[in-house]
Formats: sequence, C-alpha cells, structure tokens
Amino acid sequence: MSRLAHVDLNQVSLDRHSFIGQVVAAGLEYEQLSPHFMDSLRAYLRISGLGFAQRNRTGIALGRDQLRHGMERGLACIDLALEEASGGDLNVAVAKLTNGQFDALYKQGWERACQRLKEMRWQARALVGCSELGFWPNLQPKVVALAKLVPETWTGPSAIDLRADGQMLQELTGKVAFVRSLPQPSVAALLEQVDVDFAGVLHRVILALALGRAELVAKKENVSRFRVECFAAGELHPQVRRQVLDQLVGHLDNAVEDADVRARIADELDTEIKVLERAAAQGDLAAFFLSPFSALEI
Repeated sequence: MSRLAHVDLNQVSLDRHSFIGQVVAAGLEYEQLSPHFMDSLRAYLRISGLGFAQRNRTGIALGRDQLRHGMERGLACIDLALEEASGGDLNVAVAKLTNGQFDALYKQGWERACQRLKEMRWQARALVGCSELGFWPNLQPKVVALAKLVPETWTGPSAIDLRADGQMLQELTGKVAFVRSLPQPSVAALLEQVDVDFAGVLHRVILALALGRAELVAKKENVSRFRVECFAAGELHPQVRRQVLDQLVGHLDNAVEDADVRARIADELDTEIKVLERAAAQGDLAAFFLSPFSALEI
C-alpha cells in the first residue's frame, strides 16, 4: 500500500471568517456554487499540496507537514487572489469561483503573496534593532523572524500569515512612528523602565495632554494634580476627555501616515482612559505612573 494512503489530505478546512470561507458559504447557501464545489476545491488543493511536498521533501517519503503546508499555501493564495480580483465583493467573488479555474487564481495569488512578503520583510528590517521595540517585547522575536523571511520558501499561514502578520507590521510601524514623535528624553527614560509597555506610554500621554504639559515625565505632584483636577466621581471631566482626544487626533495626523493605524491608536488611548478611570475610582491611580523604586520620576 502506498505511504500516501495513510496521509489525511482533508485536514485543511475553510475558515468561515476568511474571505474565501465567506464566499464559499454564500455561494453554497444561494446555490450559485455546485454542491460538489468543495470536492473540486479539495482535489485541487491535494494536487497543489503534493506538488509542494515533492519539491520540498528531504527524503524518499513525503512528510505530512509538507503536504499540509502545501495545501494551506494553495488555499491562502487563492484566498488572496480572490479578494483582490473581486474588490471584496462576495457576489463577484462567487462568480469567479463558478468556473473552477483554481490554477489561475493560485498563480495570481502567489505573485501577490511574494510581493506582499517582500514588503513585510522590508518593514520588519526597518524595525529590527530600533529601541522603541522595547515597548512591545512580545513582538520582537516575530519581527526578527520576519526580517529574515524568504518569500520563495513561504509555506503558508502555518509559518507566516499574510494578513495577520502583515497587519501587525503595519500597525507596529505606525506606532513606532508615533512614539518617535513624542519628546525623546521622556521616551528614553520610559524605555529604561522594564514594566512600561505601549499602554504605559499612552497613560503618560493622557496625563500630559490633560495637564497641558509638554513632557511625559510623571512626578508625584503631577499625578496628584491629575487626580484632583481632571477626575470627578472616578471619571475624567468631559472637557478634559475632549481635550485629550482632540489633541491626540491632531498629533496623529502629523505623526502617523496610515489612517487605520491612527484610528487604532486613538481607540487604544480611549481604552486606556477607561483603565485610568477605574484606577482613579479605586484609589490606585499612582501605581500607573510612579515606579515603586522612585517616588519622584519615571
């Protein structure tokens, strides 16, 4: 019996949250795709997976992981090409699947994937080694790995997720630009504090904007004034909240190029305002600004 007979090639399934998953679900529900469509797609992915496994095997036998990677890569390429070719329109995408020309979509998606992977590598290399990454210690290993990626050997989402990892790099690039737009002596001081992450930076931005200060330095008297002047019943005064958010939005327009990242940072700052409000209501506000080892300055 062939060794391949023991390999389950049906393990790769459609994610209902992915674009192609939504397209296939809609096409089957409204009977625009054949009831046997999934059989045809799986058959193509098997061929794609086997071809990938044969090209990348290290011995005589084909490995399960290589087969799975090949199928995942095939599906990811079709997904990418389908979304771009349809402009995100489900109806247009369904129509493109009805002819079953998976190979054309795969080739188109592979070309776009290579281009996107090269862009991701460039973004990652621009980030590697920059001191601001200290505010995201959990992302540093991933950024280093992406800086070394070789698009031609991409094995699909199991190794690098074009959407998730690409979005992470885009967002991180914008956030680093934002941090670089802040007063650098204060940023340097914050980087020396191992317990300060990006949320901690936002806490200090909120305090500075609320008090009309140009620095992110947090001294005991600043925190006391912040608590007394800017809060009422555990919440920021409405005019203080507007002042903080309006100034941040204006600053982001000049500091961060990507509109989606600007919106993300603004949303995160609004979330951290709520965090500080809960801390103020519980009397724990100082803990967010003052190091236990220094009562005077961060």
